[in-house]
Amino acid sequence: MRKFILMLLLAGVSSNAMAEEEAVEIGNGFGGDRVYAYPASIKKAGSDVKMWDLLNASTPQDLPGYSPYLSKVTQVQYSCADMRTRTLYTNFWSQKDGKGAKILYKDTTTLLDWQPVQPGTAQEALFKFACGKK
Repeated sequence: MRKFILMLLLAGVSSNAMAEEEAVEIGNGFGGDRVYAYPASIKKAGSDVKMWDLLNASTPQDLPGYSPYLSKVTQVQYSCADMRTRTLYTNFWSQKDGKGAKILYKDTTTLLDWQPVQPGTAQEALFKFACGKK
């Protein structure tokens, strides 16, 4: 019962507050962007994990054919056993924290292949968080 009540309370928390609590920060050399993981969104199936994350860009990012964006919310699938990743869904937003106007929604579930996790990147930090690695 306590877990159920906690989940209801967390569902009512804004994405920004959740992001600040469970932040996975991009280190030096990544332009000051910040990445946040949403642990409540983690879904495990064998050695695969799906998780939503939020990127807040430090400056507006170009999106060819669309308005610039300041944040994107992405669901990524991670293969913890093989150290691979693939993007499933991405929402681009005009403001930070997934707010403002939605600029573009991309469903890439059938378009993108698995890619190796790149060391020293935000992708690696999110992979480690999702897969419970240090």
